[in-house]
Amino acid sequence: LRPSTTNKAGMWLWLLLVGADGLSKGFGGQAKAPPKRAYTISTAASDKALMEWLKEHGASVEGVAIAAFGGLRGVVARRDFKKEEEIVGCPSELALALADPDDEAMATLGKEEGLVRGGLHLHKWYLGEESWAPYLATLPSREAQFSPTPDFWEEADVAAAEFQPLLDASRVRRELVASVARESGVELEALRFATWLAASRAFSLRVVVDQGRAKTVRVLCPLLDMVNYSAEPNARLTVKDADKDDATFALVANRALTAGSQITLAYAGGAATSVDLLLDYGFVPNYARGFSLADAQMLSKYLREERRPDHLPLLATPTGPADLARTDLHPHRREALRLRRVLQTALDNLPATLEAPRPQTNSARRKKR
Repeated sequence: LRPSTTNKAGMWLWLLLVGADGLSKGFGGQAKAPPKRAYTISTAASDKALMEWLKEHGASVEGVAIAAFGGLRGVVARRDFKKEEEIVGCPSELALALADPDDEAMATLGKEEGLVRGGLHLHKWYLGEESWAPYLATLPSREAQFSPTPDFWEEADVAAAEFQPLLDASRVRRELVASVARESGVELEALRFATWLAASRAFSLRVVVDQGRAKTVRVLCPLLDMVNYSAEPNARLTVKDADKDDATFALVANRALTAGSQITLAYAGGAATSVDLLLDYGFVPNYARGFSLADAQMLSKYLREERRPDHLPLLATPTGPADLARTDLHPHRREALRLRRVLQTALDNLPATLEAPRPQTNSARRKKR
């Protein structure tokens, strides 16, 4: 695990599992359809170069390929895999750490400031480095594979979701990026995009630095960051030989997979809310029941908090399929309405164990008529 390119001998870190899967945060985008579907294996020179580079450095990638699924880049199984079989193995020396575990100041930062600092380190330590060129060439650009998060949107589009925490979080990120850009001398738009890369491509892990002390570090891992999201994933990420210097980031099958299956993951071990996913990855998931348990838990907590008079009305405008199908909607506004619909569904279906005193939404009132 390389903390920076200026110290390539680095310090080899012992990796600890975090949460259910040991890993959190993110990779590609949301899988656009069922995990198995029509796909086209990539013929892009950059994708071919990445796969060759990975093989040369000891990665196990023979059973997968980079592919396009309905225009969205992802990873496809080229052969059958048994349940619990390793699909991909990536040596820890190929992972790019976005913080130095010896930096005590980083350990005291909140989630958002740590994310922006990670974007700064990505920009300063890695972008443009020749030794990482095969991987860096496959990262999204402003022109390709870029799903803007709310901090890139017009504020009116963010407000259309009618959920104050989303508006607050997008403002905080914009302000932090601007502050760190001024402090570091990095051009504002360059840092904004590097922060987006850190949010949407990296995952978090706990590292032991000395005498059992552990810290959280964001890490970029080639190829694994292309795996798309699913609320019902067919794979998970873990760490093999976590107590050794030569640990391996492994993608493991949750169930038997057939050749042609798109590999999918649940980001943050499945614990992320729809708001988290929109803030960090730029999409709202599709759920079989219309919402997630994490959304219900988040709303239950939020309803117990005091809201200021200047807060947005909470999910006040009914939102249905016809609203999302409008052809005049900007993509950002449509995604905000998708979030509003998901959260309205969660609010109207809070399980009894999560029930809290709450205002009746317009959508709930409409159901009773």
